[in-house]
Amino acid sequence: MQRIFTTLLLCATLIAANAQQPHRDITVTDSEAMRASAAKNTDMVDKVVHLDATQRAQVLEAYMWQERQKNALDQRTQALTPEQRENELAPQRKVQAKYVDDKLSSILSGAQMVTWRGANK
Repeated sequence: MQRIFTTLLLCATLIAANAQQPHRDITVTDSEAMRASAAKNTDMVDKVVHLDATQRAQVLEAYMWQERQKNALDQRTQALTPEQRENELAPQRKVQAKYVDDKLSSILSGAQMVTWRGANK
């Protein structure tokens, strides 16, 4: 019984100590570089599939989402070694690319999506 109590007390102490460690807040603010990158990607899609104004705004927002995610990940991983950073970022990049592809699938017409995917092989 005493071992269980001691173990629970140790766990509670470790949890409390971890909760008190300062966590760096991540604040993402859209920058000109982010907007330029999103616009460049949107222009690339537009050049291939000829977006209308509504589609263009939606595609731009999808790429801005990706830029915001990249910025947040950069902030979160800046203290890591290059190897740790690459291990951390590689799966995140795949998730971001999948999200953008899914968004494009919902924004573009079927024919546009086929053309877009054909151009990106």
